Amino acid sequence: MDQIGSTILHKNLLSLLVNRGTQIGETYQLDIGGGTESQLALDKKRYEIKRGIKTAAVAAAVPYKFPIVAGSSDFVDFMENRRTSYFWIKGEYFAGTDFTLDMRISLEDGPACAGILTDVIRMVKLAEEKDQTGALDAVSSYGFKAPPKRVPLENLNQELGWVPKGPRPN
Repeated sequence: MDQIGSTILHKNLLSLLVNRGTQIGETYQLDIGGGTESQLALDKKRYEIKRGIKTAAVAAAVPYKFPIVAGSSDFVDFMENRRTSYFWIKGEYFAGTDFTLDMRISLEDGPACAGILTDVIRMVKLAEEKDQTGALDAVSSYGFKAPPKRVPLENLNQELGWVPKGPRPN
């Protein structure tokens, strides 16, 4: 999962909304880009697998089932290594009042996962130094969309024993 990217942003938005008492009715996240991941959207078999992984990762942020679609939807070669993601969330808040959230994020795709990958490598090294064996559930949940066991977002920092302290150094 990227440091800043569509899946982690969508998961956290939904988690925030649910934790604040809203009821999510339906949502989508559509990613368009010029990088390799977006190019895979052209291969329908890979596309379905990738979309399933992203959709499951985002859906895990909400404790009930609702209509959701998340994932790459098209490849635009001249976007090169950039990606634009569109988010749409429909739901209800106090007294059944409807809301719709509609937003977009654009970013360079390549460096988006570098910080998280660096964190994962450091955490695995620490686990190795402490002679921890087996699956590292919290590390996997922090860094990957399809971990062997999901750790809820709100428990992740506690499980990792790590609290972010501002922006990462350049």
